[in-house]
Amino acid sequence: MGWKLTKAAFNDLIVQLNADYTILGPKRFVNRGRYSDMGLIRYDEVKNFDEIVWNEKSTFSPKEVVFPIIQTLFLLYR
Repeated sequence: MGWKLTKAAFNDLIVQLNADYTILGPKRFVNRGRYSDMGLIRYDEVKNFDEIVWNEKSTFSPKEVVFPIIQTLFLLYR
């Protein structure tokens, strides 16, 4: 069983879900790539349908958003 939604219906669904949940997806960050004129695709909070990048792959893992890096590996004492 599957669902078939129009772009407007999917956008409404995202807006309704954002009231209670955080919706994550691949998103383009303009001029944040390796070079100054390149875009970067990373996973981040999505507010509507048009922010989602469907046709390109991200070089970053979605785990980066779900499990942010917070562990300190080395401490230097003097």
